[in-house]
Amino acid sequence: MIGNKLRCGEPFYFSWKEDQSVGGGRSSVGVHPGATLVFKFGGNKAPVINRTWLEAPMYTASSPAGLRIVPEPREEAPDPAGLTS
Repeated sequence: MIGNKLRCGEPFYFSWKEDQSVGGGRSSVGVHPGATLVFKFGGNKAPVINRTWLEAPMYTASSPAGLRIVPEPREEAPDPAGLTS
């Protein structure tokens, strides 16, 4: 979703709750298409992606409050016939 927003030239806010170990509260950063982002992945295996969780932040990214970290939901079993999309 971050890549999609940037490809479309859309700036957005990314917000998260801070852990109590660092004082709690909430932090937000403004992300702009002109900013440089670096993604680093550990290991050499492709990660398994929970599609349900991947779609959830797409809704928050387009909301007035901006992109937020959301808890990972249980992944729904894929429909082998492709009828539930």
